[in-house]
Amino acid sequence: GGGGGGGGGGGGEISTAELRATAETVTAACELADSLHTRALGSPLAVGGGGAAASAEEGEEDARLPSAAESSAVVLHGLFSRLRRSPEDQERVRRFAGEPPEPPFLRPVQLSGVAEPVASVHGAALAMRRALTQCALLANQTGGVHHSASLRVALLQHLFIGVLPLPLPLREQPRAAGVGMLDPPAPPRWGFDRRCFWHAAPVAFEEQAELLRLLGQLIRHYAAAVLCLTPTREMDAARIVTSSCAAALLDALLRVQAADAPTSLSRHYAGLQVGRRGASHARPFGFALAPFGLRELPSANLKLTSPELAAARAMCLDYFLAVTHAVPEEHLCFGWSRAASFSPGELALAGRVSTDLGFDSAEVRSEGVAPVPPFARLLTGEEPEVLTFCPGLATLRDGVFLLRLLLCADCAGLPPRRRWLPSDAALAWRHEAMKGGKADVAVRGFGQAALNVWILVPRIEKPNGLLAGFVQGLVGGKESGGAGRTTRPRATESGATAAALLAGRGDA
Repeated sequence: GGGGGGGGGGGGEISTAELRATAETVTAACELADSLHTRALGSPLAVGGGGAAASAEEGEEDARLPSAAESSAVVLHGLFSRLRRSPEDQERVRRFAGEPPEPPFLRPVQLSGVAEPVASVHGAALAMRRALTQCALLANQTGGVHHSASLRVALLQHLFIGVLPLPLPLREQPRAAGVGMLDPPAPPRWGFDRRCFWHAAPVAFEEQAELLRLLGQLIRHYAAAVLCLTPTREMDAARIVTSSCAAALLDALLRVQAADAPTSLSRHYAGLQVGRRGASHARPFGFALAPFGLRELPSANLKLTSPELAAARAMCLDYFLAVTHAVPEEHLCFGWSRAASFSPGELALAGRVSTDLGFDSAEVRSEGVAPVPPFARLLTGEEPEVLTFCPGLATLRDGVFLLRLLLCADCAGLPPRRRWLPSDAALAWRHEAMKGGKADVAVRGFGQAALNVWILVPRIEKPNGLLAGFVQGLVGGKESGGAGRTTRPRATESGATAAALLAGRGDA
């Protein structure tokens, strides 16, 4: 034994005496655990225990846990040094680890707050404000709320289709006679339908401004949320119809004339501002969604899964058909007929509003990357005087751009699918120098270098025969974009449509 202990000590290992003491400590610990286990089985609270078992243990020595001094003596053995945690060691570990993070506090989301259809303009503003609050809670708690994007899309779809009344189409007013005998009659006047919810009751300036502000933010929330989801035929149908409803509301709110202080933008947009040539020559402004999928083939092939979507689509078709008849072609705004440049419609609208505010076209500074058309820098916000005084014009610009982006059927014109925030849908406008000495309008958002909303809805080529139409419907169809290139739709078109099944036949 002595030789073994000496050999162990010489080799740097633990001695025999320490091993013997460790074995005794382990044996004592095992006996203590067995004694405690025996007392637990004999307790009256144990299952099946009784008085006989308790009395059998009365004569035995009471088992007890070791004291703190006895427990600290255990760590004197070499093999137990790693189990010892002194207060100094605990403080050192806590200092290196840092303060523990606060547990997340989940704020409740009350989706039922936006439930019933509204009956007044004040109720509409209240419903929009509640929806915006719930969308902000869902967007900011994405990590704690499951399916946050789906809930936001469903909430805003319910708001635009089931809660807020859609506007009625514009009506043609009786034509006014000419001033002289030989003067031609004035062009037809289009006015509001007094049965429309948004024009039946007087609206104050503060209510109109608040409605436009809320609608602009809700469009940003919807664009950010719907681009997070996987595109399907049902989702694309709901996205197109919901975006069209938001566009109709935006157009109708801009035409509302405040009862106390109508804005210059609303009067020019509705064609009610008296100019130098008289009120008979005032023509309204507007925007159309027909080239972007509302009246074309993608709208006819929508897979609508509820009667509310079908009814909303029909009302949007009627509304924008009346807008197309009421607004002359030169007054159509943000049509993007020419890529990366403003059209004469929005330039004319910005020019009239700027003239009313005292800004002349000659006073617009054109320093920078390249010469730009008059009032173009006012629309981009590079000259912020007009947009600061008239935020409704910026709401119209950004809202129409985002809605046209959502109506785009080409994958190349849409941001990639990822977890977007509402702040990502905020657009930045500016002119950038291009080759040839011209300046193009660059719109940035969703983390991309530029958003190309001017990619028109592709034209679908008809297949040659019944079988070709079925196969083309399965693979998504062959489409040609605005630049003569082949595009890929976000969701596969159905091969069961009449246009695909009857293509190539004589009676088609």
